[in-house]
Amino acid sequence: MVWFPASTCLKPSYPLRRQLLLSFGSSALVTITFVVVLAIVSAYSFGKTIVKRADTVLRDQVIRDLQWSTRYFADHISSYKANVEGTLQIMIEITQDRIARYGEEGWEDDRYVPFFDMDSQRNVYPLKSAPLPFDWEIKSNVNDDDAFEHYQERSPWTANSGLQLSTATASFHMQGTCDPNAGTDEATYAPNCSAAHNQIENGGVVAPNNITKFLYEKSADIGVLLKPLFESQVELFGTSIFFHNGGAGASLYFPGVVLANPPSYISTGCDWMRAINPYTNETYGTELEISQCHKAGENVSIREYNPMERPFCRDIALDPSRVHWIGPFGGTMVPLVTVGKAVLDR
Repeated sequence: MVWFPASTCLKPSYPLRRQLLLSFGSSALVTITFVVVLAIVSAYSFGKTIVKRADTVLRDQVIRDLQWSTRYFADHISSYKANVEGTLQIMIEITQDRIARYGEEGWEDDRYVPFFDMDSQRNVYPLKSAPLPFDWEIKSNVNDDDAFEHYQERSPWTANSGLQLSTATASFHMQGTCDPNAGTDEATYAPNCSAAHNQIENGGVVAPNNITKFLYEKSADIGVLLKPLFESQVELFGTSIFFHNGGAGASLYFPGVVLANPPSYISTGCDWMRAINPYTNETYGTELEISQCHKAGENVSIREYNPMERPFCRDIALDPSRVHWIGPFGGTMVPLVTVGKAVLDR
């Protein structure tokens, strides 16, 4: 190998200075080149290893986070579901306490309510609330400035719902209630509307009976208790209780609302009332009560609204053993779900 430096760096014809520069310079260049190449190869190798390791670590972390996120989401949904169903159960208890043994002789005079009065020596419900307004009498008590105060996080939805709402009171509706002074373009209008349509003593004109009066009186006490439930659960956009009312149906709402949207609906009829109630082994309704409903397929004005001929009411009543979650429903700012359970005699 002596020939290589002799023929390159240490040629006798080169001056000593040139020989020294070439010999030491070339060795340094080779060394530096080797080190640089080694560094590049090492960096590339280490980089690949680090990227692969980081990918593995991040992938494992994502999997763990997804597992925990799924668990947290499930816990949140379970908690939300429990809160809503807990509120529903309170509504059921309130209704059963106030309208105890509905349909039995004497239910009208509160003889079965679970509150005994020592002075009169008889059962007496402890509340005596003022009568509720009909839905068409509701006047909104909310404006843009105080909407959040009344509806909290629900205020954007209520502002854009197109509904006339009031948190000051609940509202009551029976078939045929209407505003005798309303114009034909108003939601509270009904043809030939008169004071008789709102006569609670005999259940009005469209579906008269002797039950509506007592449901109306007792609903006032229930409505008072719906307000704190609504205020304490921001998940609730509204609470409702729908009464069988001898087949004629009746409705209690909080917040109070004017029934206007949609202006009509398609009845599913009340043939389902011929089914056997699993708790009484009798039909849900008599033929007379079924006749109080509109026929299946009939287009019905919202002024004659009967919840008994609505699909959600039918489905809930025919399966009274569980809480029903129905929906979600589109066409609104947020997806809405109806949660309900049949309230049958104790």
